[in-house]
Amino acid sequence: MPFLEALSSIAPYLPVKVDIANGQILWPREVSFALKAVARGPNYSDVQSGESLHELIMDMRGGSELPEMCKEAGKGMKIFFDRVISPVEAKTFFARVLPSMASLALKLPALLQEQALLYGSQSGVNVPLYLRILSSQNSGIVFLSQELVASLLACAFFCLYPSTIRRNNDLPLINFDLLFRYLFDGRQEQAQKIMCIVHYFERVTESMPCGMISYERKVLALEQSASLGLAQTLPDESFWRSCKTSLCDFTVMDEGVIEDVGSIALQVDFANMFLGGGALSSGCIQEEIRFMINPELIAGMFFLSAMSNNESIEVVGAERYSRYEGYGRSFTFGGDFVEKDSRDGWGRRHTRIVAIDALSQVGEDQFMMSLILRELNKAFCGFLDLSITSCHSNLMDLQADAKTKDGTNVMSTEVQRTAKSYGVIDGENLENDGGVHFGKDGATKIPIESFLEEFGKSKVVNLEESMSDDSNKMDLQVHAEKFHMYTNTGNCIGIATGNWGCGAFGGDLQLKSMLQWLAASQAGRPFLLYFTFGDHHAKRLQEIVDWIRQEGWCIWELWDMLLEYAKRRIHRQVTVNLFDWLLPKKQEGTSADEPFL
Repeated sequence: MPFLEALSSIAPYLPVKVDIANGQILWPREVSFALKAVARGPNYSDVQSGESLHELIMDMRGGSELPEMCKEAGKGMKIFFDRVISPVEAKTFFARVLPSMASLALKLPALLQEQALLYGSQSGVNVPLYLRILSSQNSGIVFLSQELVASLLACAFFCLYPSTIRRNNDLPLINFDLLFRYLFDGRQEQAQKIMCIVHYFERVTESMPCGMISYERKVLALEQSASLGLAQTLPDESFWRSCKTSLCDFTVMDEGVIEDVGSIALQVDFANMFLGGGALSSGCIQEEIRFMINPELIAGMFFLSAMSNNESIEVVGAERYSRYEGYGRSFTFGGDFVEKDSRDGWGRRHTRIVAIDALSQVGEDQFMMSLILRELNKAFCGFLDLSITSCHSNLMDLQADAKTKDGTNVMSTEVQRTAKSYGVIDGENLENDGGVHFGKDGATKIPIESFLEEFGKSKVVNLEESMSDDSNKMDLQVHAEKFHMYTNTGNCIGIATGNWGCGAFGGDLQLKSMLQWLAASQAGRPFLLYFTFGDHHAKRLQEIVDWIRQEGWCIWELWDMLLEYAKRRIHRQVTVNLFDWLLPKKQEGTSADEPFL
């Protein structure tokens, strides 16, 4: 069976045993016995405290021939379930939630078998979609049901995954033992992270969501570059200098956070090269917080190895379950959050998250040409959507095929409904800038609520029905199906980002914001929302953006200016920051210049 043969690549990483010859996926006997006992409830399993939970996990790991878990993890479990949460909450968890989690874990073999149904069955897509290891330089996509994700995460909670093989193959650790281990170290934000995870399990065990999630490794590789009409190597200095594309709209968001934008933009995860970063250990900044409030992101850590310089990871459909407040040591679980976003034709929530990892602690070297290119191409890889070109092409073909000889539209009601449901923009505007404008001048500081309201006013195509020819109906049906595959992607989806690679990573916010603008523009995105998080280095960002837009610069002009500044900065020929150097009034060397050192 092709699926089981393909599953052999991931078998060593699974907590279950895969018997390719007999076509079976089974739990080790001792583990199966223990999980079945827990599934029957605490009166049968006697697991009703943090200490007894740790003992259960140790027994199951022994049954799977895994090494013992650190004692600190057990102490952390005791602290969380016996001290952090109330006795009522602990009783509910051990009586209702934990048994359901054990049942979820037991379903893993059956859910893995169901993945066979995804093999080449989605809208004629002849690529594998089932669970497998996506290693570096191997682009691909995996579709998982939310139930399978919940089962995989339940196994991670019970710490049933082998770890050594993961370290040897550049895969992040997936077991939850370190979450509890660092709680023992007195990190109070760690308890809040665990509360997000427990809340996720409370939600899915009470009512299992029935959607899908896609996890994609995107590779800006030679073959891909050639197909895009680019050079036979990664985009270099000359490539970016040749880009005549206009810069996309850029709006500075002084309020709100990236996850507030919902489905209108690709949301940037300021990632570690290992997906998730310190989410399952002691980290608690942007990426880790996102993985706690959207725990389904964690499943990607299971099969996506570390990212190289020309790679990014995009996840579509990961649901948010928790509210939160604070950041770092002040992070706190804020209660339940219910997604209101609809699902696309694949059954995914419209939430799109892309992980791109920035260089860390390179100091002044970040102004070197090679490192600037690395960051620009990394962002370009993350922001690029290869379906954009195809989507436009299909829309143009669809509209062209829908015209009679006198030029009137003749789309069927079904196609019209499909187009409207995905917010298709008028074809002429779509080819230019998507027909979507926000703010009075396209670059106004506005709160997130106003932006979302204005975005919703985008012009939708007006298609008429007068279809009669059966052959034309069939052609339109084919085009509609092709369009349906792209599920609201393309030029109507912008970028939501912020201080990527700054803060703890030591990146220069002014340089990184301009690089992200270049990448989003060349990737064909209609707008970029930049969330400042109150960073004082971004206080003049909107002023710079407004001036550059007023001057009518395109990509190559901003690129040349960045390189000129970087060259002078490396040779210590400038004493002011990038924004002060860019503005004409600052080039005159007035006393208002702000030194960068």
